[in-house]
Amino acid sequence: MAWIERASYASPWSIHSIREELYTPRSTVLVAVLDRLPMTVAGYLCSRTIPAQEPGLSLFHLLKLTVHPGCRRRGVGSALLASLIEEAWRDGRIHSIVLDVARDNHAAVKLYLKHGFRWAGADGKVMTLLTGTSFLPTMGKG
Repeated sequence: MAWIERASYASPWSIHSIREELYTPRSTVLVAVLDRLPMTVAGYLCSRTIPAQEPGLSLFHLLKLTVHPGCRRRGVGSALLASLIEEAWRDGRIHSIVLDVARDNHAAVKLYLKHGFRWAGADGKVMTLLTGTSFLPTMGKG
């Protein structure tokens, strides 16, 4: 994961940050590997469950979805995002998935819109997806 960070970002997460995310109890880390030997990590997704005071109102905060530059435009990010959405829908306690994304990150915005996310923040950087029927159109797509 660290080498994908370095290949993808000017200010990548440190090894310590990655390790912390892997071992945080409320974290969900999904990894996509290419179907070839040696096994190659093509991308990953990190999210954290934010518990709610009321049942059924917890949320996933999508912290990072990163695909190695050499593996982009192959459906890796879409598959990772679809897996997170499916997990949230199956869980039943998750009310929404939220994330921050820059409006000028056109590829990311297009991906999130494709999966049913909508702009929710006044600052124009927050996207959200609600559970229930809003998840159903994305199921099985990738």
